[in-house]
Amino acid sequence: MQISHLKHGHRRAVLSIAILGALAGCGGGSNYASPVSSTSQNSAASPAPGTPATQAATLQWWPTPAQPQPVQGVLSGVPLRQYIQASERYMLANPQLLDQTATLAGVTNAHGIRVDIYNWIQTLPITPAQMAAMVQDAHALQDAILVDTTNAQAVANVDKEGMAAAHCDSYSFPIAFNGSGWSTGLELMTANTPARQAAYIAFNKAPHGPTDVPPWNTNTCVTY
Repeated sequence: MQISHLKHGHRRAVLSIAILGALAGCGGGSNYASPVSSTSQNSAASPAPGTPATQAATLQWWPTPAQPQPVQGVLSGVPLRQYIQASERYMLANPQLLDQTATLAGVTNAHGIRVDIYNWIQTLPITPAQMAAMVQDAHALQDAILVDTTNAQAVANVDKEGMAAAHCDSYSFPIAFNGSGWSTGLELMTANTPARQAAYIAFNKAPHGPTDVPPWNTNTCVTY
């Protein structure tokens, strides 16, 4: 499942909208069903057909992983991509680990980034520059959920922010890592409740004007 940043920023492919729309029908709050199978090493009996958990399982495109073991130092290339994807999948398979408060913003830090996602990024075996790039991506996704979609200028600003984050990813991570689809997991972690999914879908559907696109490997990184 590979969904890349589009040229105008964080607006995603139609497939991303379809995934989020399908998940929005799976319930929320304490009954929110993960987009991965609910099966785990300690799972109970299989859910009955037609239940939210069964509906969510039909959307599974990865096996439910065990929690990745902490790594000393920094990984790179394919091992890094695999580690981050496994960690994202573990978080999505255990939605209680993610902020499920009723607000769109959730519990945020002083920089407006969700605390659960910020803390998760700090656990990854990446360089400080790569950590900053992922925080920038998380900030752009958070703003995409919170933006007033009736305000064309505000939407354009989030587009610009998302594009800068996408370029920062390309600038900060090696070729073997980029384009792997890891950002899809971060999207789902951010839009992890029906209300947040609906807001993210609304952003994707909002009119987007033209945006100047810098060269792909341009350093557009910012620090939060």
